[in-house]
Amino acid sequence: MAAERNKARIIGVICLYAFAGTSLTLANKLVATQYPFANTVMFLQCAVTVPLVWTTSWMMPWMGEVNSLEWSKVRRWLLLVCLFVGILLSSFAALRHVSMASLVVVRNLTAVITCIAEYFILGSQTTGAELVCLILIVAGTALYGSFDGSFDLQGYLWLSFNSTCSASFQIYLKTLSHVGLTPMGSSYYNNLLSLPVFAGMSLAFEPQAVTKLFDLDFVTSITLAVSTLLGMLLSVSAFLLTRTITATSQMVVNNMNKFLLVSISAALHDGSLGPNLAV
Repeated sequence: MAAERNKARIIGVICLYAFAGTSLTLANKLVATQYPFANTVMFLQCAVTVPLVWTTSWMMPWMGEVNSLEWSKVRRWLLLVCLFVGILLSSFAALRHVSMASLVVVRNLTAVITCIAEYFILGSQTTGAELVCLILIVAGTALYGSFDGSFDLQGYLWLSFNSTCSASFQIYLKTLSHVGLTPMGSSYYNNLLSLPVFAGMSLAFEPQAVTKLFDLDFVTSITLAVSTLLGMLLSVSAFLLTRTITATSQMVVNNMNKFLLVSISAALHDGSLGPNLAV
């Protein structure tokens, strides 16, 4: 019974993670077309997540407590924050140059990078079946890229940087398992410590962002507001998953929404992926 409950819990978290990830990618894509200020968007999403994590922990104690700030833990978390900032900014920047389908498909390579790093750094073993799956991921990504008519070098460079940061984030996060943060505490640390970074970058590189924020149309404003809620769901569910599955498995789960996003992307652009891109 305990094993079944644990399996059901993992499936539930995976579903929440997939929903939040898919929805947030769509929301960010829509926001980026009308409000191309990545640093400000990320600041708003992190700023909303911090109080929401505390509120959720207070209203639903079974989700776990939020750890208080301790310098010894903060110091270890700073590198993770840098990688987190890199993931968010590169993802947002890539969406300005490539389609959602390209973003999700190419990010599948993160699972391969993570698997290699996990083997050499954490000593994790990979089964033959898992290796076959990873080879198929590489082949599928290469096939997609070769038939991507909207290929944009700058976009793909951002995607490569995103994959590197994502893999490094997962591996380093696994090495911090002994620090003693709960999933809610991890989300709190990650978003709170990211706020000064995004605030500084917003002020330095996006001086018009605040003014433009008040000029947004109704749909974009609602989409931006919803994205802040989705960011909190994605953050918490991601750290919950980290406690239960390997880094490579999490990268695979991270891209399990590939087919849904590809289909939605094609529908939004009134186009067809064709048999080659569909593979």
